[in-house]
Amino acid sequence: DDHSDIVDDHSDIVDDHSELVDDHSDIVDDYSDIVDDHSDIVDDHSELVDDHLDIVDDYSDIVDDHSDIVDDHSDIVDDHSDIVSDHSYIVDDHSDIVDDHSDIVDDHLDIVNDHLDIVNDQ
Repeated sequence: DDHSDIVDDHSDIVDDHSELVDDHSDIVDDYSDIVDDHSDIVDDHSELVDDHLDIVDDYSDIVDDHSDIVDDHSDIVDDHSDIVSDHSYIVDDHSDIVDDHSDIVDDHLDIVNDHLDIVNDQ
């Protein structure tokens, strides 16, 4: 009878141990799943960081391009200002030439009139 109780107790202990081993195996599996999930999260985070860095680089390129466009526009405005100024000088010079020509024509007419006066006087 005592032996039978000992055998039963031993059997219970073996069953309990088997359950503990199964529980431990489940815990190890769950932990492995958690580690895998964590690894996936770390990989996703790394991809997000890489994407963010790409976006920052792209933004930096856009800012640089914008700065170049602003510089080019400033150059165009300066060139336009130079052209307007040059045109103003050309218009002024042309006006001077027209005035000089008018003076020459007036002088010529005076000479012609003087000549006609001389001819008429003779």
